[in-house]
Amino acid sequence: MKNINALIVEDELLIAETIKLYLEERGHNVVGMAISYEEAIQLLKETTPDIVLLDIRLYGQKSGIDVANHLLNSDQSIPYIIVSSQYDSKIIEDAMHAGAVGYITKPISKESLWSTVELAVLKLEDSITKETFIDLKTGQGIQRIKLNEIIYIKSDHVYIEVVCTTAKYLCRYTFTKIMDKINHPNFLQCHRSYIINIKKIQKYASSKIWINGEEIPVSAKYKETLSNRIKEMLV
Repeated sequence: MKNINALIVEDELLIAETIKLYLEERGHNVVGMAISYEEAIQLLKETTPDIVLLDIRLYGQKSGIDVANHLLNSDQSIPYIIVSSQYDSKIIEDAMHAGAVGYITKPISKESLWSTVELAVLKLEDSITKETFIDLKTGQGIQRIKLNEIIYIKSDHVYIEVVCTTAKYLCRYTFTKIMDKINHPNFLQCHRSYIINIKKIQKYASSKIWINGEEIPVSAKYKETLSNRIKEMLV
């Protein structure tokens, strides 16, 4: 994978230095570090990061949310990852809805940092590729859905629930049939009840992954295949 240029916006200098050290150990670059909204905005004028690692709490009157709003309204279109002192589902949910492409909780492990940053960049690179569609038969008729908008698919008895970025669809398909219809390498089954879009993974561990702020199990049967596919993405 190409080297990633990252901007760190974090008011705890020790944590910022640790993030910098971990990223450089992986071969990535840190273009700057800011402890406040004002410093972050100045660095965004002076540098062109691929991604911003953004803490919610910053030094001064303005917070990381203010930096996020600046990024969302900027012509630069720079993605950001939330850095949180603890797992707060409401904060994570709000951040994801506001445009965050991932999250990292403190204390930060280097493996979690690497996977979250690299998966986020890969996911964004993939979003600019040619769009592919799938037609699904639902109770409301035929729905044409962009594959890159599908987050995951969940088995629900004789139905499946297709969870997308802006909507959910209930369809009467088996996992085998829906996988045949999708026919795309980004979609893998990770559990008897779940098919996931691997480009949507925010964080992963040996027996679970996180997508869209939700924890999804990974069963032993699919663990090796999923792990190998993620490693291929990061080469």
